[in-house]
Amino acid sequence: MTEFRALVEPRTLVIPGAELTTYNGHCLAIGVEEWMDWRTGLEGRSINDVARAVRAAGGIFVVAHPDAMPDDVCTGCRWTHDDFDPALANAVEIWGGLWDGPEEENEGCVSLWHRWLNLGHRLTATAATDAHHAKDWQGARVPPGWAYAELWNASGDSMLAATSPIYTT
Repeated sequence: MTEFRALVEPRTLVIPGAELTTYNGHCLAIGVEEWMDWRTGLEGRSINDVARAVRAAGGIFVVAHPDAMPDDVCTGCRWTHDDFDPALANAVEIWGGLWDGPEEENEGCVSLWHRWLNLGHRLTATAATDAHHAKDWQGARVPPGWAYAELWNASGDSMLAATSPIYTT
């Protein structure tokens, strides 16, 4: 991360993060610079253990594209961690790619978010593109994302706090 930060302008805020890919769903560890063990099932490790580790390291845990359609390329894209405790999540990705794209199931993601909200969990809704190449951006209507943070205090911690209602430093 230090090497990457040296390559960007000093005014550019770099927030580390990683997508953790399990066979039963993807999640994000945002604000964490250390490696997170995502290997659910190994020695009894559960997705709840992964979420706790991300939060213990000071990061936020985001459930990524929970209702994504399964396909040959994306192993475990759909969230099927039936034992997951949504109280351990900070956010849920409800919009991925184009809203009505042929590979998206955004309405299912919104439904899951609403279900967890109705159970009393306070979760931020997020959006992402999953665009991996420049051609993926050409002419695309990508999901917007905003976070309100005090500009004079635009640190990684203030941005993470703005993104997650239950993030604490």
